Amino acid sequence: MITGPCCCGKTYVGCVLGNNACQQGYSVQYWRLSRLLVELTHSRADGSYRKQFAQLPKTQLLILDYWGLEPLLPAQRNDLLELMDDRYSENAKVMISQLPTDEWYGCVGYNTQADASDA
Repeated sequence: MITGPCCCGKTYVGCVLGNNACQQGYSVQYWRLSRLLVELTHSRADGSYRKQFAQLPKTQLLILDYWGLEPLLPAQRNDLLELMDDRYSENAKVMISQLPTDEWYGCVGYNTQADASDA
């Protein structure tokens, strides 16, 4: 997890980690969390949800940026929980946020899922 105030270089550090992982042959995906969640919502509508969602846990390094800018909707909480659960102790994740981790409960909106997403 990379946290800190606006414009302190969090995204840059996350991208450097991703670039280094790519150079070492690891698969990497970078997503703004809001865009990933919108993409998953759209994929439900066009029938590609399972295929798209299945690719995310297989990526060796998943970078989720702009975590916590807005509260999550119930379906988004479920998607995030499933994603974190599928990745748990299998592949790496980097989460980038302006919010300190103790404020994630307010963003996730449901304490049990907030605890699971922090794993």
